[in-house]
Amino acid sequence: MKDKIVLIFFVLAVCGCTHPKESQSGMNQEAIEKFQSKIAAAKKSVGKAAKRIEKLRIAVLQEELKCIQLKIRQTEEFLAKSSQDPVQYKTFLEKELPVLFLQERSDLMGMIAIPEVEKDAHETLDRILRLITKLTEEKHNTI
Repeated sequence: MKDKIVLIFFVLAVCGCTHPKESQSGMNQEAIEKFQSKIAAAKKSVGKAAKRIEKLRIAVLQEELKCIQLKIRQTEEFLAKSSQDPVQYKTFLEKELPVLFLQERSDLMGMIAIPEVEKDAHETLDRILRLITKLTEEKHNTI
């Protein structure tokens, strides 16, 4: 009789232990699926954000290119006006030519590595280098 009671107690203990675990396992599976769903949604959101960031980065580079091109035009206009005054023109060539568009040249070299703005950056850099070459020749001719 005592053995039967121990056996019944053992069976009840085993049944009691396995039943909640099965229930917990099902709950854990649901929680895992919810987390996996949230992870998938987050990855999709991150992917969309990364694409948006890339588009904005390209837009910023294009605006930087426009600013550099404007600065070139303004410099060319200044040079056209200052060529009327030989002293001012010579002073510009001596003082400004060595550092003319130095930062812009560096920025453009970086932009050339980016396919979306490569062509425009290369053309703008070429324009700067042609202008510097022309001014350098004029400087040597006036000295």
